[in-house]
Parts: sequence; C-alpha cells; structure tokens
Amino acid sequence: MTVARIQYLADRHGAELSHWPLAEASAARAFLAASAEARAVLARAGRLDRVLSTARSHSMTVNLRERLLAAAPGGGWRELLASLWPFGPVWRPAVALFGLALVGMTLGSSDMAKLVLPTSVNAALSEEIRVVALSASDVLGDGNQWQE
Repeated sequence: MTVARIQYLADRHGAELSHWPLAEASAARAFLAASAEARAVLARAGRLDRVLSTARSHSMTVNLRERLLAAAPGGGWRELLASLWPFGPVWRPAVALFGLALVGMTLGSSDMAKLVLPTSVNAALSEEIRVVALSASDVLGDGNQWQE
C-alpha cells in the first residue's frame, strides 16, 4: 500500500474504510498505522465527506427542465433524422425497399426463363452458351473437357 493508493481509494470510496473493498481496507488499516502522511490524506477525505453530506440536494422543477431543454443546442435524434430524410416518415421507403428486395429474391430463385421465354428461345440461349464455352475452352487449350 502507498500514499498514492490511499489517495486513489479515498477519492473513489470516501474516508470511511467500511466503504472500501475488503482487501484494500485491511491493507490500508495496517498502512495507516505506520504512515502519518496517509492519515493526513484520509483526514482530508473525511473533511470532504462531511462537507458533501451537509450539502442540500436540489431537485429540478418542471419549469427549469423545460427552459434547459429549450436552450439546449440540437433537438435530438428526431431532428437529425428529419434533416437527413426530409421526405416524411422513414419507415415507408424502408418497407418499400424490403418488399422490392423480397420480390427480387423470389423471382431470382425461381426459373423465370421457362415462364417468360418460349422453349425454342430457351434452347437457343442454351446452345449459344455452350458455343461460347467451347470456344473459350479452345482458346484456353482445354477443349477435351467440354466435348460431348
């Protein structure tokens, strides 16, 4: 235990050792018996504790609270949100975006090519993809892999 540690604990917990952590209080008792400087630190903390305990507590009136809030800069998160999105409630475009994303995922996971394109167009696209893949494999030199 050091005088600096006594000062730290007195600042945090006050002069009353019963308010200190148990292990710290035991070590402090032994150190206080040997150190006049530590006792002086604890005496100053005791004087501060007495001054603070006699101070009157003030409660805030509704009028004071309203005046303080009116004088405070910034209006909170609602005003910030309104300045970032001046087009009305934010939930409306958020719901619309979510709905469109849901429709997009549903259509993307379904086989829309069969529903929209005729079979001949679908087959032609498949053949075109196969031709492109074969020509790419010929260019790359691995043509055996794609041949039927």
